[in-house]
Amino acid sequence: MDELNLTSVDICYLFKYVEKNGRPNGNPWSIRQSGVYHRYSPKVNSNVWLLLHPLADSVAQRRLNDWYSRPHHSLNINPLRIHILLLSSYLDNWRWYLKDLGNTFLNIVSKATRDFVRLHSTEGLLTSVQADISMTIDIQEDYDLSFTTLQDLRHLEQKVIPLRASFQANLEIVQVLEATNKEFQNAGFYTEEEAVEQTDCLRLFVSQLRGHLLSVKILEKRIQGVVFLVRPSFSPHYTFKGSNDCS
Repeated sequence: MDELNLTSVDICYLFKYVEKNGRPNGNPWSIRQSGVYHRYSPKVNSNVWLLLHPLADSVAQRRLNDWYSRPHHSLNINPLRIHILLLSSYLDNWRWYLKDLGNTFLNIVSKATRDFVRLHSTEGLLTSVQADISMTIDIQEDYDLSFTTLQDLRHLEQKVIPLRASFQANLEIVQVLEATNKEFQNAGFYTEEEAVEQTDCLRLFVSQLRGHLLSVKILEKRIQGVVFLVRPSFSPHYTFKGSNDCS
């Protein structure tokens, strides 16, 4: 945001979000971003907006059109109301996306645990001869199981790691809007009651994003913890005892 002055205030940012893509196969979620440019001229109380959506019929644009179709809409009361409408159109989607990632992690661990138990549940019933014969097979199956689990975890990790930067960037956007709201109120652009209402909305966004950041950190640690347990099995060391007699 440019420094506040009596002529105009410019606000511009890229807002990253996630939403369902409606595809029948593959990942049901897509991470997208919208570009926002807003120039507010307080002397004449006019606004210039440039919104860049990745989709022709985006959720935010539909909500905006709906508001403007109402005879007595209130979007022009406060130049920040449209920002709040845009952010609120997508922010809550992150919660469901993170829940899906968490469920994916639990499914990976649960499947790996079931497969490991299945492979080793009969070991106590094998005779020593059978155990020797099956040892090579068990080694290969353990390796395949570990490789599949690690591959799935790494794929999940690639989705999780970039989220922290996205949430941090979105948090900074909301915090700038919070500061702008306070400056607009101090400059007398709108009433204290209006400023408080927008502050409450923006603080809710801050709380949501901080919660998302915490969830991502926890999920990262859980993934890394399981990776640490699985990875050593890629270099198994087996000791075979046999006779050294050559006679």
